[in-house]
Amino acid sequence: MKTAVSLQNLPSRIPNRRSRVRKPRRSRRSSVQLDRVVARLPSIVGGGSVLTDRAELVCYSYDASCYSRLPDVVVFPNSSEEISKIVRLANRERVPVTPRGAGTSLSGGPVPARGGIVVVLARMNRILDLDEDNLTVTCEVGLTLRDLNRSLARKLLHFPIDPGSSEAATLGGMIGENASGMHSPRFGKTKDRVLSLEVVLPNGDIIHVGSKCFKSASGYNLKELFIGSEGTLGIVTKATLRLSPLPDNYTVISASFKTTVAAGRAISRVVKRGLPVSALEFMDRPSIEVVKAFTGLPLPQAAAMVLIECTGPEGEVQNHLADAAEILREEGAFELRISSDRGEADRLWHARKVTYGAISRIRPTAIQADPVVPVSKLPDYLARLDLIAQKYALKIVSYGHAADGNLHPTVLIDEGNPEEMRYARMALAEIYQSALELGGTLTGEHGVGVEKSDYFNLEWPSNVVSVMREIKAVLDPNNIMNPRKWI
Repeated sequence: MKTAVSLQNLPSRIPNRRSRVRKPRRSRRSSVQLDRVVARLPSIVGGGSVLTDRAELVCYSYDASCYSRLPDVVVFPNSSEEISKIVRLANRERVPVTPRGAGTSLSGGPVPARGGIVVVLARMNRILDLDEDNLTVTCEVGLTLRDLNRSLARKLLHFPIDPGSSEAATLGGMIGENASGMHSPRFGKTKDRVLSLEVVLPNGDIIHVGSKCFKSASGYNLKELFIGSEGTLGIVTKATLRLSPLPDNYTVISASFKTTVAAGRAISRVVKRGLPVSALEFMDRPSIEVVKAFTGLPLPQAAAMVLIECTGPEGEVQNHLADAAEILREEGAFELRISSDRGEADRLWHARKVTYGAISRIRPTAIQADPVVPVSKLPDYLARLDLIAQKYALKIVSYGHAADGNLHPTVLIDEGNPEEMRYARMALAEIYQSALELGGTLTGEHGVGVEKSDYFNLEWPSNVVSVMREIKAVLDPNNIMNPRKWI
């Protein structure tokens, strides 16, 4: 059972982001230890694969969140064996190791919070085996989702997990954060599509967990222990993934509402009806207006918009959309639009996909949360978000994956304004508090990282956190793997 929370129990502040972004700091560590590590790394990966110049290190000190910390050295390995040697060396010298993909994380996950070595997996980007008969692919995890799907498209296949950063995100980052996206109602999260992993443990050992089979009940489920662990237990180097055929038919319906609460009720009813939708998304008025101005798309004048996608045979799709439309109208939708062709459907999804990029242009700082609440609680949660924005006189834009109850309330401020930052901290505390009070969780897909580490103990009781720490201590007794995050 999760811990009951109240506002006075929540952190009174969030970390000072401005100082971390503007002035990345080096870690304080024995120069002798670092000198030994830096001297050995070129013999493992080659001299051109090791960075120590401060200007170059800055490029690997941050991700897409507001956090930054300068590493001591950056390495670009070419194989699992090289990573094994790097980690074994770091473990012996007690130097922190932080794995990094493309740096698209929104939680500070790949930020080297204690400096040390940043291991960039970008060069490990090969597709090793494509099994079309069994719909699986095995590849190195430095491969980007975009490049994987471009290759698979030639076989009319795809890896269907689609985070907002799908153009740049690597498979390793997606596995580390247990990423998901708009099509999770049909295809699930990353963990639902990973069959097996190769992992380098903190002692340098290389292990293989999981199976190429779609089902396995053999022993502890170690595979899922590493998925979503944010690089705190080891470095995932290879993965076997379950694929799906590319959909040959999909239709999108958009519904406009006069209140966010009405939209929340409609979403809850669609999910409760059990309609086999492939995506169900929500956008509030500020996000609609910003995207409309940014893209020029003819979006409605509404307090909220709901987007629903169905895929499959034409007749089935039309029947499901008719059922959804009936619910949407009953809950007050005053305008319904059904895409007439794939081009129109893609334009509607484009409006949703560019939301974060569009809203981040409004103010200097966009602090995005990704809490999840039970779908039936969406109307309550949306009402609370409106009240929080009014209470602190802040612009909070909300949108997200409504079928999962996973929203992205984004606080827009100028971090250079101390008064705005003070109100933003209080607003974020209530955003997280409200999700927990409604039976929700702090994060649905971005991970905890640095962003939510101050709130982690509020979601989980001390005995659960102790179990997590004991697991960490068994696998990583010297605490070198991505330390000083949430565990």
